[in-house]
Amino acid sequence: MNYRGSEAERLDSRDSARQGARRSFDVVEGAGLDSAVRRGVAPERLAAFRLALACVAVFLVLGVARVAVTAATVQTLEANSGLAGQVSAAEDTAKELRIEAAVLSNNSRITTIATENLGMVYAGAGESLTVSVS
Repeated sequence: MNYRGSEAERLDSRDSARQGARRSFDVVEGAGLDSAVRRGVAPERLAAFRLALACVAVFLVLGVARVAVTAATVQTLEANSGLAGQVSAAEDTAKELRIEAAVLSNNSRITTIATENLGMVYAGAGESLTVSVS
């Protein structure tokens, strides 16, 4: 170590003399590839990406709509099936009631019940009564 006064000696000056006129940075030619990378995404590719996203969004919306319509259709068909069962049961009950009404309103049955169980008789030709006021 050599000290000359208050200033320190530059040690790299000896190295620079050895290296000569060599530059500290070397330039490597890349035919503009680095600038192409730093340029970013091309507007055409960005537009194509947006178009693809729009197509996916439309496809998803159509899929959700299709599922919603299918679910509503299934629900309506189940409700219709339940109503058809209720209508069928009501028709069976109505048939039974018509049969019972026909049986209960049968003239021979009514006559048999009236004569045997209640002791009633036919009125015959009927009687007429004339009332006059003088």
